Amino acid sequence: MNRRHPSWRTPWDGDAARSVRSRHRLLALAAAENLLVHAYHLPFPGLGRVAGHGGTFRWRPERPG
Repeated sequence: MNRRHPSWRTPWDGDAARSVRSRHRLLALAAAENLLVHAYHLPFPGLGRVAGHGGTFRWRPERPG
């Protein structure tokens, strides 16, 4: 998932249009609710929050301690 460009598609998106809608919906929900998110493919530590940023999204990793 490209957090800055959730509309970009990958070869693994079986239904490209649906995958884009799903990414937008989930990222918007995580940002709006300030949810703690665990995502293996995002920068270490893979635990953080998503922030809306001018029509895109920004990853904010949780800092230990």
